[in-house]
Parts: sequence; C-alpha cells; structure tokens
Amino acid sequence: MDRNYRYLLLDMDMTLLDFKKSEKYAFAGVMESLGLRFTEYDHSRFSHVNEELWKRLEKGLINRGQLLATRFGIFSEEWGVDPARLNEMFIKNLAARDDKLPGAEDFLKALKACGKYRIYIATNGPVFTVMGRINASDLAKYADGIYISEKIGASKPDPAFFEYIFADLGDHDTSHYLMIGDRLSSDIKGANNAGMDCVLFAHDGIFPEDIQGYSINYFAGSYKELQDLLEVP
Repeated sequence: MDRNYRYLLLDMDMTLLDFKKSEKYAFAGVMESLGLRFTEYDHSRFSHVNEELWKRLEKGLINRGQLLATRFGIFSEEWGVDPARLNEMFIKNLAARDDKLPGAEDFLKALKACGKYRIYIATNGPVFTVMGRINASDLAKYADGIYISEKIGASKPDPAFFEYIFADLGDHDTSHYLMIGDRLSSDIKGANNAGMDCVLFAHDGIFPEDIQGYSINYFAGSYKELQDLLEVP
C-alpha cells in the first residue's frame, strides 16, 4: 500500500460483528418473551423489513425515529403488542449480543499491536445498542475511539457523519483516512461522499455483484487479505 493512511474507520456490522446472527437471536428472544414459537419465516419477514428501512434511512428518506417506530409494524398487528414495546425488547436483546465474526478479534489484535494506525469504529445505530454489543464483545479495548451515528446526529453515507470525525480528530486531510466496510450504500458511498479512500470488505469472500456507480480503492475478501493490504504482520 503506497498511501500514508493514519486513521482507519472500521464499520461494525458484518465487518467486525455478525449482525445477522445477533438480529436472529434478538428477534427470537422477543418471540420467546411473548410465549410465541420462533419461526424462520417470521424472522425472514422482520429481517427484510429492517434491511429495507435501513436503506431508506441511508438515502435520507426516513429518520431514525421512523425506522424504530415502524419495523415491528406487521408483527404489532399480528401479535397485538405495541410496536414501541416490541422494539424496546428487541434493542435490549440485541445490545446483549457478543457475536464476533470469526477472525475479527485476531485481526484487531494484530492491527493494534502493529501501532501503524489509529483505529476507530464508525457505525450507524443507536448508542445503547452499539455500545452494548461492543462492550459485550470486548472489542472496545482495540479502538482509539467509537463514532456512532445517533450521537453524531448524522448517518453514513451523509458527509456530515465523516466531517464530524475529521473535526473531532483535528485532521481534515481526507488522504489520511481509510474507510473499511461491507456495505456499499453506507460505507463505500459515505467514503465517496467524503472524499476518502475505502476498502470494500467481505469477510466471507462474497462481494456484491453490482458495484456500478461506486468508487472502490481496494477489495479484501478475508481478514488475512485485509491484514496484508494494510501491511500488518
């Protein structure tokens, strides 16, 4: 790598933590608390709605309050439970999950030990949920800081999210930053919007088929590839 990066901005979900696994168990916990039998069908429906709402949030079509208020809408009607209560139960369950992606901690440990970069987690999400999961997974010890959209008041890919980080770190030279994440619509587009370089990361080696319209500087299909790219022993 021939660039002089100083700061690594690491996405959290599906870059360090397994959101898909955490979401499933958090949703199952909601059903169990209500005395309902968990089904893959119900989880699939929720996961689809949740994903679509996050995409709408990233596009600026809805705000965080609308997302949280509506993602349990269909289940609220079917189960006769207030959607706010369902969402509260889900968030509490999710915040307790410590589902690290295989290899994530070893990667962070090597990254921290090399001392070449300052490491920051930069993620969209509610502060309570994000910090709960980071603390449960014990990943905070590897990070020099954590930036959360709810606290910042802007979500990736909004340039304001990254401008907050630049101001907080006192360095507005975007050539010093590298965004690493799995999500085209937030991580990669966000880096593009902010004028930063980026890595499209796929922990399982499976990249999105359609990357048209995105500027991607590097690809990494495993933590080993990411480590080699960053020249971390």
